Amino acid sequence: MFKSKPAWLALAAFISLPSALVAADSAVVPSGKPTGIMAFSKTTSACEDYGKPKTSVITAPKHGNVEFAWLRLKMKKGRCKGETIRILGVYYKSNAGYHGEDYFKVGFGSPYYEDGSGSSYDIYGYTITVK
Repeated sequence: MFKSKPAWLALAAFISLPSALVAADSAVVPSGKPTGIMAFSKTTSACEDYGKPKTSVITAPKHGNVEFAWLRLKMKKGRCKGETIRILGVYYKSNAGYHGEDYFKVGFGSPYYEDGSGSSYDIYGYTITVK
């Protein structure tokens, strides 16, 4: 696991989402340094998490690697403002000396409803520009 704490480029905290939601985004990152790309969490109406989602790297980056970390984050806005929730951080680190574009896609499986019934699988793709 990457040891440094990166600045988050994006935060996604969801109450519920349609299954197989696909999101795409981009980020500019420094070469060879672990960078937080996004955070994923599903919370109940009481701001409690549904538990650690099952993760997968669907499309691995060609010029680096992706890792996940289970973290705590104090919310600064939204309905859970002031609450500390658990999130799954997604980190990208390019190969040493690489500059240019990279791409990866990750998936998260988690319960769909607060009672644990049903499930969803959310997919996110990222185009990374390594400076």
